[in-house]
Amino acid sequence: MSNKGHRHSAETREKLREQKMGPLNPQWKGGLMRVGVGGRYIAQWKPDHPFTDSNGYVMQHRLIMEAHLGRPILPTEVVHHINGNTNDNRIENLALFSSLAKHTTYHRTKKRDYYDQ
Repeated sequence: MSNKGHRHSAETREKLREQKMGPLNPQWKGGLMRVGVGGRYIAQWKPDHPFTDSNGYVMQHRLIMEAHLGRPILPTEVVHHINGNTNDNRIENLALFSSLAKHTTYHRTKKRDYYDQ
């Protein structure tokens, strides 16, 4: 960043960046945004969360499951949308798998059961 030959210090650049984050951003829409291909998932702004992305967002279904369990979800755990609608983050539509492998096995078994009928 330069301004007519002047370079801002690292401290000034950080202050300028922080002024444009979260509610201070002119495009702020309440802390929720759609992410993924076609906006399939909802992300929520929570910059103090340990597993936030680089912009301060966490997938909303993971936050809802954490609140339900009363503990942080491990990075290896997978939250599954039971009805397949990834925008439906009601707790009754969410299931927790202890690993990606178990989640994948569930989907393979479900498909096999469907085609066996």
